[in-house]
Order: sequence, then C-alpha cells, then structure tokens
Amino acid sequence: MDKRITLVTGASRGIGRASALALSAAGHHVIAMARSKLALEKLDDEITAAGGSVTLIPMDLKDKAGFETVGNVLAGRYGRLDGLLGNAGVLGTLGPIQSVGPRSFEETIEVNLTANWRLIRAMAPLMQRSETPRAVFITSGSTCLTPAPPEPACAPKPCPARTQTPCRPPKKSSQSSPRCSKQQKRETANGSSGKTSAPTISRLMKVRR
Repeated sequence: MDKRITLVTGASRGIGRASALALSAAGHHVIAMARSKLALEKLDDEITAAGGSVTLIPMDLKDKAGFETVGNVLAGRYGRLDGLLGNAGVLGTLGPIQSVGPRSFEETIEVNLTANWRLIRAMAPLMQRSETPRAVFITSGSTCLTPAPPEPACAPKPCPARTQTPCRPPKKSSQSSPRCSKQQKRETANGSSGKTSAPTISRLMKVRR
C-alpha cells in the first residue's frame, strides 16, 4: 500500500475520531480501533464518503490477547505500520485516592498504562519496518469533566495590584468575627464515579471492506 498506515485507538469518538478523520483527509489509511462496532461503522461511512480508506477493529483494550492477534493480522495484511496514535483511555474515579474503589483503580491502570504497554510491544515490530515511523500518545476528557477546585470559604483576599494607597487591615469590630470551621478549611475535590462495564473480550475483525 502506497498510503501511510496509521493505527488510532479510541477512534470512535472525541479526539480519536477527529484524528482519524483528519489523518484520512491527509491521505493516510486509518486503522480505527474502539469498543463500539456501531460507532466504528459510522466512522467508516464518513471516511469512505470522503474518498478515504479505513480498517475497523472492534476491540476492548482490556483484551490481553487481542493485541498479539491484531499485530499478527496487520503484519500479514500490510507488513508494516507507519503511525500509531494512542488515544484511548478512561478517566476513572475523581477524588481522594482512598475513596477510589479497587475495580475503578484497577481498570484505570489496566486501560491507561498496561494496555498501552501491550500495544507498544505488539506494534513495535511493525513500526520498525516503516521508513518513517511516528508514535504519539495523548490523553483527553479530564479537561471537560474535572471541576475547578473550590475556593476556601475563609481564604484571605489579596490586595489589589498597584493601588494608590497601601492596603490597611480592617478595623476591629465590637462583634467577634466568626471563625472558620474545620469543614470550611478543608478543601475537597468534587468527583464523579460511574458504573464501569465488566471486562469483555472482542475478536479482531474487519467490519467492512
């Protein structure tokens, strides 16, 4: 194949989907990997309608044996891999580490760390056959979902910058000022925890030709 062959994980939505479309428009043959077969088919329709080409791989990154299978199939079909965009990931549970349950913690490590290690091991031999291999790993989602940390209820207000008169301490009042409670002084981070699906095993397939 004359086109550059680029694998994109998490290609069914968000940055991964946008990257797959942009790479296809730039002349790449995109290998789109994601869990949702339906979302991948919609991506295939859009790329094909624009004159591009794509191979679809419905696969869960928690499928430990799947990476080796993908590597073998790609080696037999294309013989090389020119680009790798590691985009898939999970946000996990937001909040203090002691509040994160074992299942959420293990899934976050499995998808964001261990799966990318398996991906690199499986794709490295293919990328070594490319004249100009490129690999990029990114993360996304937290900028949209993470709330801004709350301002402490009793935080002192800073003096205005470059005022003509120096800041003076407030005058003492006859009434005693309320004291900050321990709860007010404690900064907490609001987090959200959603139900995570049990690990599933998907086989490598080419949905459409």
